[in-house]
Parts: sequence; C-alpha cells; structure tokens
Amino acid sequence: MSDESRAVVWKDFDKALENRSYVFQLDLSSQSLKKLPDDIGKLNKVTAVNLSQNDLTESDLGEDFFELHNLTSLDLSHNRFRHLPPCLCMFLELQRLDIRGNDFESPLQQADMIRDLFPSCEVVY
Repeated sequence: MSDESRAVVWKDFDKALENRSYVFQLDLSSQSLKKLPDDIGKLNKVTAVNLSQNDLTESDLGEDFFELHNLTSLDLSHNRFRHLPPCLCMFLELQRLDIRGNDFESPLQQADMIRDLFPSCEVVY
C-alpha cells in the first residue's frame, strides 16, 4: 500500500465502505449526524476519523464504532458529548483526541481521564 493511498481522506461513507481495503482516513464532519452508520466497524483499516461538527452524543456512536481497533486519531469536537464513552479504552493505539466544543461539565477532567489511559495521547480540549 502506497503512502499516497493512505493519505486519501474519504468523505462519502458508502464509497468508503465499498473500498474499505483502501480506507485509512474517514471524514464524516459537518454532516448533521445524529448517529454513526451501522457498518462503520467494517472499515477496520481506518486510523483517523473526523466526526467533528455533528450532533452526536456518547450514546450515538454505536457498538460497531469500537471495532476500529487501529484508530490513532479521533476528532469528536463540536458535538454534544457530556461524557467520554468508556469504550474509548478499546482504542489502544490512540495518539490524538480532539474533544473541543462539547457539553462536558469538566473538559479538563475528561482530558485527564484520557491521559491516564493513554499517557502518550495528545488531547485537545
């Protein structure tokens, strides 16, 4: 797999699903999502997901989302999260998490929780 193909950012979920062997970056930002597509877990090579500027809460991610075991970068900014889902601990490779612009009572506390789980993870809050 070339570095060039890894650099492609897929914005159309259906096309990404059809080409899932080649999908490493998925951008579903600004799509007014209230829940994630059911088959998102089939994109098992994805390393970066941008879900920013949607209408998501922690309960809208769905179980399939946590099948993305290769995830290193996750953008949850500007949604309606009040808490981080406990299942984030499934992302053992997580290196960057953006949680800005959500409804957290204590963004710093949420960031500290992630840093405790993933000491090398950059948390933007």
